Amino acid sequence: EDLAYGLPPGGVVGVIGRNGAGKTTLFRMIVGQEKPDGGSLKIGETVVLSYVDQSRDALDGEQNVWQAISQALEVGQTQQAQRRERAEIEARLATLTSDELEVFRRLLSGHPNKRIASDLDIGLRTVELRRSNIMKKMQATSLPDLVRMAVVIDFLKPDGPN
Repeated sequence: EDLAYGLPPGGVVGVIGRNGAGKTTLFRMIVGQEKPDGGSLKIGETVVLSYVDQSRDALDGEQNVWQAISQALEVGQTQQAQRRERAEIEARLATLTSDELEVFRRLLSGHPNKRIASDLDIGLRTVELRRSNIMKKMQATSLPDLVRMAVVIDFLKPDGPN
């Protein structure tokens, strides 16, 4: 009751308590299976949860405990790496100017440089310079690499980061 707790980056927590104290309920709230009766619960974007449901319903009956925990940790590490990559790409995207973002959107739509220049009423050389700046700032090695980054951050979705 009336718990307020912050965990520093890299922190590890173990929850210990008597039967019925609410440990399982707390974890169900953390993993999104239950909602708090009051107050709020905020999980940071880079948090990696490792949690084995005590009901064992979600576990593969062919696996031993070590295999199940190892598999859960691998999934958690993969998710953490994906969140880290997304954050890095979004940080690079934030360095683009509004003019570069306009060129970026059109590049991702498959428009050639001449059409981009015409659509934006700018010179072809200006498009080439902005495109070069985009590649440098995004640390992309090729146009397919740039497209992959846009996919990772859902750039072209209507509710994406743009």
